[in-house]
Amino acid sequence: VSTGSLYIDDITLIKTENWKPVKKSEADPKDIAWDHYLSVYAYMNNDKFDEAIKELDLALKFDPHLAEALHWKAVPYRRMFKYDKAIENFQRATEIAPADYKYWAELWDEFGETYKRIGKIDEAKKCYKEILRISFNKPTILNTVGELYMGEKKYQEALEYFKKAASFA
Repeated sequence: VSTGSLYIDDITLIKTENWKPVKKSEADPKDIAWDHYLSVYAYMNNDKFDEAIKELDLALKFDPHLAEALHWKAVPYRRMFKYDKAIENFQRATEIAPADYKYWAELWDEFGETYKRIGKIDEAKKCYKEILRISFNKPTILNTVGELYMGEKKYQEALEYFKKAASFA
């Protein structure tokens, strides 16, 4: 994975780790994808969501299996209240993310939050339970699932999740 690149023009890519010019056509597409992905943070921090999505589309053009790009592409859609697009990208990210994806819990948490915002509580619970399947020591997630059951007036189920969460205190 690239540590960063500087684009001089559409043809030349300067690798920052050794400042060696490389023709873009000869560069590793995964390096180019990663560089587009990394540029998204500046756009997101400045609420430039359309620009962030364009960069993520470019990242996915060079590496269609870059789970980070699909994951982060869902976030600006959610912030723009385009929940159908957010869900589509979260779903695709869960399908291609490797088993050791370091943002797995965050991906499912954000996916669940999106479903929760549009009132799809059963789908939200499935997302949160996926986090718990991987790691049981997430008291905030246990509380969230408990709150979702409370909203459905399923008090016994809610109490079970609240007790599990409290056991980590």
